[in-house]
Amino acid sequence: MYGTTATYTQGTMVFDYDPQFSALTPDTALISFSPCNDYVPMPRSTLWVDQLAFTGFVGIDDKATSDKEVLVYPNPATSAVSIITQNKNAEAVNIYDQNGKLITLASLVNRTAKIDMHSYPGGIYLYSITDKNNAVINAGKFCIEK
Repeated sequence: MYGTTATYTQGTMVFDYDPQFSALTPDTALISFSPCNDYVPMPRSTLWVDQLAFTGFVGIDDKATSDKEVLVYPNPATSAVSIITQNKNAEAVNIYDQNGKLITLASLVNRTAKIDMHSYPGGIYLYSITDKNNAVINAGKFCIEK
């Protein structure tokens, strides 16, 4: 939506995933809002965003993971989290912050990783367990409490 409005204006935006990437699963969507043009900022501009919805494929694809396949503990954690998987093809664990930014990549040793999280702020973190081809075989989330 471009232009100036003096009243509440409802807007809708449709994002279509480029078909040339149909074999890939998107892992990040960065959406930003600004009350003015990025090149010509307007002092005292105001922007209200209400009832924002993002539908379709959202977040890490939660692979069918039973409690027996992946164990994440302690959850919530305070300084470190251990991730254990029963999947014999598991090679690594990727840890992402709430913005989807990769913050840690850890190898699995005997299908286990202990990841030091003491330097990261409290909040919800996402993980994905990948095989040797970097394909996601399990995914989920955990919480860090500070």
